[in-house]
Amino acid sequence: MTKAEEFDNAWRLAIHKVDFSLFDQIVHHDYETSNLGVKINKEDSKALLAARSGVAEMGPYRTIYEDEKFLCIHRFSRLYGGDLYISMISAVMYKEGKVITQETVREEIDNDPSEGQDWNWENFK
Repeated sequence: MTKAEEFDNAWRLAIHKVDFSLFDQIVHHDYETSNLGVKINKEDSKALLAARSGVAEMGPYRTIYEDEKFLCIHRFSRLYGGDLYISMISAVMYKEGKVITQETVREEIDNDPSEGQDWNWENFK
């Protein structure tokens, strides 16, 4: 499994199923991220991901760049009901083979990114 696949699967399991088994395997114990300018640790990050369960769903991702120390992916997300769509780019740094930091930049988009594409939201539930 690539780093992008692991990262996407871990976050998807955390949000859709509140299952942190893969997250705990791939995230370093010293993990830190920033959410709206506030630094948060691994356990706080898990709580934030769990809070998205039942509220938001994730669509497909595409790898922009990946090597042993860095991953950059682009993903789509939407609120259940489809009234808000989000385009996200995540920059992920690795230490000792595990996610040590990640920063995600989010932008609301006006249209459903699945329209006219070869995928739909049902493919990612």
